[in-house]
Amino acid sequence: MKANNACGSSAFTNLAYTLAPAIPGNITGAVSVCKTQTAVVYSIAAVSGATSYLWSVTGGATIVGSCTGTSVTIKYTTSNSTSVVLSVKSKNSCSAYSAAKTITIAVNPNCRVINDGTIVLKDLQVYPNPNIR
Repeated sequence: MKANNACGSSAFTNLAYTLAPAIPGNITGAVSVCKTQTAVVYSIAAVSGATSYLWSVTGGATIVGSCTGTSVTIKYTTSNSTSVVLSVKSKNSCSAYSAAKTITIAVNPNCRVINDGTIVLKDLQVYPNPNIR
């Protein structure tokens, strides 16, 4: 870079700048969960040039363990909303962050997951229809 004006010209100077890494691709994982779930895993493919990642979640859900890799584990028992947003940004070696990739997740407070992965509705009451004979 060189500046020119009525007083003359400056010497050439190099200007270094850092580009942010690419935005992460789609987040994979459940988009509908039970509030009782404590370890739901989400992931992204590695981003070229990224050295780490930054995950965040809204709605009172919490991240369990690391939030700097290509996957993250979410606990929903602390959620105070029926909808949470999970976001991830990629980061390069110069500490520049990309824009966020997000996914919205529905949190159902009226279900639970049993050991084999089956989702069961809590407090479901079924009554016979009085119009059917």
